Amino acid sequence: MRAFFVLLGLMAGSAWAQEPSPPESHSSKREIGLQVGHALNYDGAEDFGIGGMGARVQWFERVGKYMALGLETALYKDTGSTFSITLPGHHLNIAHKPLFQLGGVWRVEVTQSLVRPAFLLGMAWHKGNYSRFALSMGAEVAVRAGKRVLLVADGRIHVDVRKYAEFEDHYRTFGLGLRLVL
Repeated sequence: MRAFFVLLGLMAGSAWAQEPSPPESHSSKREIGLQVGHALNYDGAEDFGIGGMGARVQWFERVGKYMALGLETALYKDTGSTFSITLPGHHLNIAHKPLFQLGGVWRVEVTQSLVRPAFLLGMAWHKGNYSRFALSMGAEVAVRAGKRVLLVADGRIHVDVRKYAEFEDHYRTFGLGLRLVL
């Protein structure tokens, strides 16, 4: 009987001495997203924006539990357009052009629960009527829709690097889509 208690004590001691299993984490560090959205172009001269519908494709690589770095590209109809009025001849000029974006994004999530709010920071090259580099900041909310599927909504402001202090020339983008954890 004494040997039984010694054996039980050794087994319990070795079980306590084992390393705890790591918490459940993502099996993959890669995510791909597809969003539809709307973008508005504010050029500072007018109180209204010229905008259009579009799509965005994202590729994220997780660098920690709460952070991810990614690349994205987007195309929005008519958002790269310009609108100008010249006086006294009342000349109206609207140049309809799409807005193309190509850049990088840094995402910082607040929590890893069912609803995941996050902050977004980025830099991108924008090509519309003009070619420019822009800084972006915004927020997103991702809701787990399945084991490897997230429903994502985001909003951002993209400001021209050269006119950052003036906040004169900027884009606003809003998106809704899915992100797959690969």
